[in-house]
Amino acid sequence: PALGRRVLKTALPLMREIGTTASRFVFLGAGPAHGIAWEAMLKMTEMAQRTAMAYHPLEFRHGPIAVAGPGTAAVIFGTDAGATLEAALVRDLRKHGAGVVVLRDDRSREVDADVGVSLGVGLSDAPRSVLYLPFAQALAYWRAVGAGLDPDRPRHLTSVVRL
Repeated sequence: PALGRRVLKTALPLMREIGTTASRFVFLGAGPAHGIAWEAMLKMTEMAQRTAMAYHPLEFRHGPIAVAGPGTAAVIFGTDAGATLEAALVRDLRKHGAGVVVLRDDRSREVDADVGVSLGVGLSDAPRSVLYLPFAQALAYWRAVGAGLDPDRPRHLTSVVRL
């Protein structure tokens, strides 16, 4: 709980500018962070009614990177195992004009992102990935608020789906 509160306190103000200015959102994660990327895409779609994408970082480099450019916010949920490849992807994304957010644990592996967050929690990839969720939720929250939407009442959604 304490780690979650600390992360949320960092995430809310940090994601505000990105959430209110970007028009396209790409969430990238490998290994245990891949599911977090998909959850981030879902939050952006539900809360902010913005089309978002989720990919494995290497998959994104082979085709979908065509959408990267000004107005695109690319969020990389960093892993220890993929740090070198993720750093190369950051360079490619910035070269194409996308805004890049990199979330990771280790300060010594900083990359040239527009926003770089080092959690410094000392956890391995799997448990640390859960701590990336508040950043995704804050980003979707600010995009929704910036568009005049109520993130607590997504359009066409109910608490129970009846078939």
